[in-house]
Amino acid sequence: MQTRSSSGLTLIELTITLGIIVILASVLLLVMEIPELEQKARDNKRLSDIATIERIINEYANNAKSFPGIANTTYASNVIPDEEEGQDILVSGWIYADFTLYSPTLPIDPKNTDNHVYSYRHNGKAYEINASLEYFDNLMQEDNGDDPALYEVGTNLSIL
Repeated sequence: MQTRSSSGLTLIELTITLGIIVILASVLLLVMEIPELEQKARDNKRLSDIATIERIINEYANNAKSFPGIANTTYASNVIPDEEEGQDILVSGWIYADFTLYSPTLPIDPKNTDNHVYSYRHNGKAYEINASLEYFDNLMQEDNGDDPALYEVGTNLSIL
């Protein structure tokens, strides 16, 4: 009987090796993209939240015939207001107003830190809502607001 000695790889060994390389490469690419994907997800949440806050403020203003909160006061989502003197208002979020007809709570920024916070201010005639985005920088520059480092919506984008 003759025995064959082969120094090459069999088809099965080659397939297994290529499979392992593909899996490792996929995991490496996924790990490298995770921070970017997280930033994009947080920004998508921010854009949705800002639309919700804008809807709540518009509905409140339409019903109450005034904007929520005290005029010329800046409200930030990382600060819950204390009860103010002479006001008996149920606070359902970070803007001092009763929004229970429109939403159980106001959304807050996914990070909700000093650098990533929702802010709101009105002057009695118009309002502005701001957010800082991480991934969609172009939206901050194209929103027609006065600050290219913030995403701004509202009826007057120069209040904040």
